[in-house]
Amino acid sequence: MRQAFIAGLLGVVLIAGCKSTGGLKPNKITQLDHTIAKNIEAIIKENDPNVNVGIMITALDDGRVIFEKNAHRHFVPGSTVKLITLAAALHYLGPSFRFTTTIFTDKAIAHGSVHNLYIQGSGDPSLMDTDLIALADEL
Repeated sequence: MRQAFIAGLLGVVLIAGCKSTGGLKPNKITQLDHTIAKNIEAIIKENDPNVNVGIMITALDDGRVIFEKNAHRHFVPGSTVKLITLAAALHYLGPSFRFTTTIFTDKAIAHGSVHNLYIQGSGDPSLMDTDLIALADEL
């Protein structure tokens, strides 16, 4: 669904960019601008009217704003930050890095029982509570 939204939006922008705008006066809103805005709003409404999106399209020739929606709103970055984090982790930790989870006790195991059991993690982002439950069951 998201791919269709992006493809449709890109199509509207590319089609509009291919048309000649002739001798536009700076900051003059044209019928083409209205058509682009209407098409983008329709694409958003068809896919998800509640989508959290920020868009600003400006004309290259005179800098006028053709369309904007939540353009100045601050969004929490998603996949972009994940890619940067992944690249930094690969750079600093290397591709063969492995997180370790250590289990230890402060007393010797006597008669099959442990007094205190400790789990020390190292920051593994993939360690889930279900993993800890499975580990406890295994012990």
